[in-house]
Amino acid sequence: FSVFGTTSIIGVVLGVAALLVVQSVATGFQHEFERRVLGVYAHINVTRAYGISEYRRFEAWLRTLDGVDGASPFVYYAMALAPHDRGDRGVDVKLASVLVKGIEPETAAQVIDLPDHLTRGSGRPIPLTDLRSDYELMPVPDRPQDELPPVIQDTPDPRGADWYDAAIQQWNAREHQDDPFRLGPGREDRDTWEDPPEQLEVVVATNDADRSNLPTMFIGVGLARELQIGEGDMVRLVDPGATFDHSEAPKFVYYVIAGVFQAGFQEYDSRLVYVDIKELQRFK
Repeated sequence: FSVFGTTSIIGVVLGVAALLVVQSVATGFQHEFERRVLGVYAHINVTRAYGISEYRRFEAWLRTLDGVDGASPFVYYAMALAPHDRGDRGVDVKLASVLVKGIEPETAAQVIDLPDHLTRGSGRPIPLTDLRSDYELMPVPDRPQDELPPVIQDTPDPRGADWYDAAIQQWNAREHQDDPFRLGPGREDRDTWEDPPEQLEVVVATNDADRSNLPTMFIGVGLARELQIGEGDMVRLVDPGATFDHSEAPKFVYYVIAGVFQAGFQEYDSRLVYVDIKELQRFK
C-alpha cells in the first residue's frame, strides 16, 4: 500500500472516467441532433430552382439506385399563418411567419419521422392521410425527350406512356366551377380563353358548418401554443407573393388543423407546418 500510488491510480481513474463521460455525452448529442434533423428533412434533398416537372420519372429513377430506401416529392415556401376566428372572440389576432412544407401523404413516411412526431405532439397516432386536399390539379405534360437528362429519358413514366392524354381528358370532362383557370367573367368556354391571367387571388370564404370540406394541415406544438390554437381550429394561410413591392395581391386559403406534431427542435415546432403537396402546387 502506497499513498502516492493510490492517489495516482485514483487520478487516472477519474481522468479516464471524465473523458468517457464527455465523449459519451458529445456522441449522444450528435446522434440525437442528427436524428431530429433527419426526422424533418431526408438524408438527401434534391432541388431545382424552378421545380422538377418530371418528378415522377425522376423519383422512379432514384428508387433504382443502390442505398435508396425511399423517396418522396416536397415543396416548401415561406408564408404567414393566423387564426381565423380570434377576432370574433374579442382576442387580438396574432400573425406568425411560417415555413410551409407540402408533402405527399402516401410516401412522406419513407423519408421523414412525421408519424412519430404527431404521436408525440398530439398524444395519439395520426395517419398522414389526414392531410386532406380536394383540389384537383390540371395535368401538365413533360418536357420533350431531347430536353431531359439521359437517365430520365430511359426511365419510363410510372403512370404509363400515354398518361397525359387520359388525364387531360378526364380533367376536362369534370366540372371546375371554382377553378380560376377554368372559368372567368364572360369566359365560360375554356377554348376561348387564349391568355392566362397575370394575377390570381384565391379566397375561400367559409364558416364553422363546412369545415369538413376544407383542406387540413399539421402544425408544431410551439406554434400552437403561440397562436393559442389546436386540433379542429380553423386558420388562414397567407401567401404574400410579390406584395412587398405592391405588384400582386396576396392569396388566402383557409385550413383546419388535423394534428399537432413535436419534432424536438424549437425552430421546427414553432415555425414549420405541413400541408398536402397539391395545396402548395395550387398556390404557386
